[in-house]
Amino acid sequence: MSPIASILVTSFNHAKYLNSCLNSIKSSISNKIELFIIDDASADISKEVINHWVKNNRRKYLSVKTIFNKKNAGISQCFSEFTYAAKADILLPLASDDMYILETVDERVRFLTNNPDIWVGFSDARAINTDGNVINQSLYKYYKHQFADCSYEVLKKELILNWNYPANIQFWRKGDWIHEISPGMFSEDIEIALAALAKNKVKYLNKVLYLYRCATWPIEAKGCEKSKRLHMSYYYRKAASQSAGMTKYALLKLSEYNLSIAVNDITQARKLEKKIHFIKKLPSALFR
Repeated sequence: MSPIASILVTSFNHAKYLNSCLNSIKSSISNKIELFIIDDASADISKEVINHWVKNNRRKYLSVKTIFNKKNAGISQCFSEFTYAAKADILLPLASDDMYILETVDERVRFLTNNPDIWVGFSDARAINTDGNVINQSLYKYYKHQFADCSYEVLKKELILNWNYPANIQFWRKGDWIHEISPGMFSEDIEIALAALAKNKVKYLNKVLYLYRCATWPIEAKGCEKSKRLHMSYYYRKAASQSAGMTKYALLKLSEYNLSIAVNDITQARKLEKKIHFIKKLPSALFR
């Protein structure tokens, strides 16, 4: 029997969130789900929590595979391995500090099934804080995205210029994008989104399907995140030199955005965002 969907839960030091995360998958009406749980060398008790949950819930799924990395490989490496190991055509990612809204596994499957030409679907989510309290009923309003008419031209602008396109709001159909991403990619979703955008294979499902745990701006801009953004900026700039058209433009803008936040403080970064705000009003032809 083949699975109708493969779900990947990536875990790193999120022991306190794991049960809520994994339990949110259980509402699927189908038991033809292949579940992967990858713990990326957590230093807390994540491994014990995962093993206990799997022991009590394994029978609800077609198969459950757990992987416990001895060394931290990074979420991008986990996603890359998952895309090749998954047996289903439909791939559903879930971060261990986030949750699916009940019964929405099936909505994602139906959406991709009803749109066979789409590689990437994505939805809205409720934004929650570290305590799990809802801070905004719409993640995209929280991040000031504009998906008013859901047209492809609007999607291209928003998903490029508002680069913080949450990976786990995406759900994927296997396509040529699998061969376009690299195990060493710095952001697990960007290359997948760009590959789909470049070939008009991305579509927005205007529903709230997810609870997304948001970090605050000061947290995102400090520590290892600052170093990560510098690496991402270099990576995107390098990749842009090998690209053309919309993909090249997108990678250059991503590079500039990440560099501005990494090098400058939050106030300076926000000022720069205002300076490039006019780009959002450019003719759609520039994005083709």
